[in-house]
Amino acid sequence: MSCHAADDNGSVHGKPKVPFLLQDPAGLDRELYSGYDERFLSRKVRLLWATLQDQALMERFVETEFGTDEAERMRHGIAAEILFSEFHQFESFFAMVLAPFQPLPHWIYLSTYPTSEIKSKARQFMDGQFSSLSGGLAADRNHFLRLAVYAGIVGEPEEEQTWNLSFENLWWLIYRMAEKYLNADEYNSYKHGLRTISATATLAMSSNLADSSNAFVMRSGNSITHLAFKKHPMGTGVIVQTKAFNPEESVAHVSLMASLLANIKRVRLAGIEGTERVEVQLYATLDKQRLQELVVYQNWSFPA
Repeated sequence: MSCHAADDNGSVHGKPKVPFLLQDPAGLDRELYSGYDERFLSRKVRLLWATLQDQALMERFVETEFGTDEAERMRHGIAAEILFSEFHQFESFFAMVLAPFQPLPHWIYLSTYPTSEIKSKARQFMDGQFSSLSGGLAADRNHFLRLAVYAGIVGEPEEEQTWNLSFENLWWLIYRMAEKYLNADEYNSYKHGLRTISATATLAMSSNLADSSNAFVMRSGNSITHLAFKKHPMGTGVIVQTKAFNPEESVAHVSLMASLLANIKRVRLAGIEGTERVEVQLYATLDKQRLQELVVYQNWSFPA
């Protein structure tokens, strides 16, 4: 069997339009969902978070020849790695959400999608373009989430309210993570090998340059400084941007995505194997207030 997915330029994810040659596409996806480790990145983040919280443990890995502030640098580096792991997890998580709507077997799609496609489709999700996002299979938000997260499973009539609450919470959660991912200019620097500047940040603003005693001061325990670019008619503006973040928010997001991926894996494998009944996890309760309290909004930038 052969199959391919072409974009508007007649190419498969930026490559020549050549079909994939497959003997058993269903078997390929069975193998994927049988062996997929939905907590791969979650374990990494939990380990980093535990290290960040345990000063004595971190001191064991400090090499003093790099300077007396090496422990502090390591702390900021670990916090930044947690943040970037969240973006990495969201990118692969959202691709998994999109997989049922692609013409390719899931494993091939998940191995070949371009980052630009994830960004484009994340914007569609935020704009509520669920029909376009699903290739016409889902008419609205709840239908899209039912197909993407629950493989089309329909609950009992008496559970309808619980399912609707679950869809509302899932939409809210994915929307906030997508918005954060799409605004993550710092992730592009990270992927280019630039861990940039991760540190405690302080910004003071005063109308009197000679006297800063009454200055307005903003501080963040964790921040990333990186370059951002803005297109203008005459060229591309270069901006030095400092963005505060809370690694605990990233830990919470990654944990929730791991839970969702476990549910997706379970129901899709059940569908492939023809299992009559499968356990699903609903998200009718979600501590939105706690997640909101973890958000850090501080963000400032200056022309380079």
